[in-house]
Amino acid sequence: MIFYKETCERFNEISEKVDQLMIPENSYWKNLASKTCKTQLSILGIYPEASAFQKAFETILEQEKPGYIEKHGPQWIHIYSGRIEPLCRDIIKSR
Repeated sequence: MIFYKETCERFNEISEKVDQLMIPENSYWKNLASKTCKTQLSILGIYPEASAFQKAFETILEQEKPGYIEKHGPQWIHIYSGRIEPLCRDIIKSR
């Protein structure tokens, strides 16, 4: 039973590290956010609703990395709100 528990803990640690490696660096997200701003701010307005901008971002992401959002499932919300949304807000403010 102890071996099983230790194996599960180790597997979870490795799984988390793999997930971290699968999430692109901020520079990728910044470039994608900038691309989204270029194409969507003229459509959504200078101060877009957060949900509308997120949908536009997800549409562009899905074109570049098909299945990425689905693969991360519920964790995607945390990835977006924690890493991507702040970058998007900074880019929107700078425009």
